[in-house]
Amino acid sequence: LKLHGKSLEPKQQKRKARRAIRHSCKVVLTLEFREKAEGSDDWVVSSKQIQGRVLDLSDEGAAFFIKPPATASQLFPFRINLFDGTHIEGEGEVRWVKQKESAKGYTIGVQFSQIDEINLERVFAFLRELDNTLGMAKEAE
Repeated sequence: LKLHGKSLEPKQQKRKARRAIRHSCKVVLTLEFREKAEGSDDWVVSSKQIQGRVLDLSDEGAAFFIKPPATASQLFPFRINLFDGTHIEGEGEVRWVKQKESAKGYTIGVQFSQIDEINLERVFAFLRELDNTLGMAKEAE
């Protein structure tokens, strides 16, 4: 692949394929948290729905901004709410976590581990819309 007459390395090709989201797409994740049980040395696992924001998106994964920390390798269901009222659902795996102290939260890299054909087509349609509008698509009111 060439960009402005220069060949791109495979890593650069993959990076180029991601789309930064230029409007506010929300995501809802269901993450498991392990907490020490009150008055006991036992640990309790609880699931909580976490709301976040989509930072970038590709057909293989996404980057999300969330407030509570996530754990690398953690699997979780997600639902991305798109600006046009549709949504993308699947399961993802946290590949990396970066603390963003200035925003008091975390950016997580997520690889899609399960996403059906219908939802994958929604990803492709959304990415085409971003390409056609330079990421400045009109948000639903």
